[in-house]
Amino acid sequence: MTETDPHFQALLRHLDGRRAGWRAAFRRLRDGLRGRLAALRANRDTVTAEPCDVLLIHPSEKSRRLNRKAPLLASLRQRGLVVLETVSDGESRALRERRLRPPPRPVPWPLYISAARAADLLARYRPRVILTERNGWPVSTFLRAFRPAETRVVHVAHGILSDQSGRLRYHDYDYYALFGQSSLDYLRALDHGFGETTAFFAGPYFPLPARANGPATPAPCCSWGRPGGRRQRRLSERLPAGP
Repeated sequence: MTETDPHFQALLRHLDGRRAGWRAAFRRLRDGLRGRLAALRANRDTVTAEPCDVLLIHPSEKSRRLNRKAPLLASLRQRGLVVLETVSDGESRALRERRLRPPPRPVPWPLYISAARAADLLARYRPRVILTERNGWPVSTFLRAFRPAETRVVHVAHGILSDQSGRLRYHDYDYYALFGQSSLDYLRALDHGFGETTAFFAGPYFPLPARANGPATPAPCCSWGRPGGRRQRRLSERLPAGP
């Protein structure tokens, strides 16, 4: 494969994490072999992209069935937006069902599946906004890299960021919707992050429980208007780019 984008090479190093020596080499060999298999399985059929305002990518079929994002989806649709939904199936299922397409740019073999999955999503859908929820999902990097100029990738936090998951060090999105200041402070304190994003406060996308001493709190929804708009609290700050 020809020379690849330095950003993709940086992503590969980030995914190596704290592995070193033979562990990192083994991971790259394993993922590289899967990448070559994905190249053989890639779907090259012509498909017409389905246009929409918002494409929501659920992290799993279970998450989709829980329907916790129903208030957010209802709010968007009430505003006249066309909202479509899909699920970020695992790599094995993507290989089995050939939900893969050749990436439009060269990528390292260990990242081929992620790039091919992004290329497939962008071939099947033509959204203005892509909403993701799965933390540390490298497909997001390729959604940004291969998207049309008018498309934006927005990652929605599904809780207050306070655990020690290494996946939170990945923030390669156009916009990152956070619950509040504590989540931003947590992300800023992490070292060895990858990517660059603009963070803004949006609150939870699901109904909050009733207060013990008062009526139920209305279900707040994210508003995907222009940054700085009336229904967003704009955060004039960008999380730093990684190496």
